[in-house]
Amino acid sequence: MPRSLLYLLLPACFYIVSCSPGNVKEDNSLKLYFDSAGATGCFGLYDNAKGNFTIYNLSRFRDSVYTPASTFKIVNSLVGIETGRVKDDSTVLKWDSTLRGRSECNTDMSMYTAFRLSCPPYYRQLARRIGKDTMQRWLDTLGRLASRCPPVISGRLTRLLLDASRVSADEAGLRMSRALSAAVPAPAAAGWAEGFLAGSGLLLVHDDKLLALADGWLAGLTPEAFTAVLPALRRTFGEFAPPERRAIGQKAALLDGSGRGPVVVADGGDDLDEERAALAAGAAAMILGWPRASGVVMS
Repeated sequence: MPRSLLYLLLPACFYIVSCSPGNVKEDNSLKLYFDSAGATGCFGLYDNAKGNFTIYNLSRFRDSVYTPASTFKIVNSLVGIETGRVKDDSTVLKWDSTLRGRSECNTDMSMYTAFRLSCPPYYRQLARRIGKDTMQRWLDTLGRLASRCPPVISGRLTRLLLDASRVSADEAGLRMSRALSAAVPAPAAAGWAEGFLAGSGLLLVHDDKLLALADGWLAGLTPEAFTAVLPALRRTFGEFAPPERRAIGQKAALLDGSGRGPVVVADGGDDLDEERAALAAGAAAMILGWPRASGVVMS
């Protein structure tokens, strides 16, 4: 079996992984703009042509504890339709006549248009129609159902709860490790992964733990199991944008299939202390019972 997700699902990445160890650049010089505005936050710029990210405050950028923002429109829409607060995505809500910065949102519009343009005023009205108690009940219901549904639905519910900040990134990682454990049949595990990852690979780009879990699961499959789940895996990863697949490939190239995080590789230009390295190599050889290489000094 191939040792990494890179070799299983992203063959095109064979030709690019040596170009860069990653595609995320942290630019903390942007802090001055937040400071000048008296604000605390993060910023992410994605270069679609090159598949590169420039990010300020990376830890906050990928921390699901913060507000889900526009991703919550998915849950808001589903709950609104399910509870009958709106009939369907053609339902028009009246503009409240308040002028806001985005002129395209200053009009009556349907849910379809509001979702496509990501207009907060529509969804504020919808949330008020749904009501706090009803919304809370549905979020709690989603949380309870996530572990009881068929794998693909369970994975999707877990993703929705993560996007809605109802579960943390650590909790999502724990659920993923259970869903992809060796005790779970490969087709069921593939279904959970398909539901969880459907539509976007950015989670795997920004969360090393989730990528390592997926990679470890894939590397542990038997050839027969891998063949059985390959259609679902192709379907899942085939939906990712090419830059996302490229970014995942670059990160997966540093994994070893163990389920642990990426291996840190020293830069070829780094100055290494050969004497200290020889001592460490000799000690490791002795522990493993290997014959010591000539020239290795033990103290």
